[in-house]
Amino acid sequence: MGFTDVHALSVDIGELETQEEKQRIAVRLGATLYVSHQQDVFAAEFVAPANKAQALYLGLHPVSSTLSRLLIARTAVDLAHGLGAQCIIHTANRSQNTLRRLNGALELLGFDGNYASPYDMQPVSRVAKIAGLPTAASLRQ
Repeated sequence: MGFTDVHALSVDIGELETQEEKQRIAVRLGATLYVSHQQDVFAAEFVAPANKAQALYLGLHPVSSTLSRLLIARTAVDLAHGLGAQCIIHTANRSQNTLRRLNGALELLGFDGNYASPYDMQPVSRVAKIAGLPTAASLRQ
């Protein structure tokens, strides 16, 4: 792939992964880890207005997970611009339109680099994704 610098971003909106788990993944990639704590922003700017509007996905589910993709994309674009990064690689797939939401948000935010997911067509569990991560050495080849 030929990457010289690898940066990993975790947008914390209140998930259960620990800092140690995130750091372990970053070390495997040889990446600098950035953790952006966005719980308050997510609650105030995304979840509260959606709840007030009684917004539902497929008429059944609160849209909070859907809305998280917008905040994740915004945070990723901000970090990419700050680092001068030319691409954003994420782990979304087509399951429940996650890929479309994240890629669409990156496009709407005007990210001028490349962005993609190696899991485009595969609904892969988080455990399988972590197990299949490349090593830092393979990313720099």
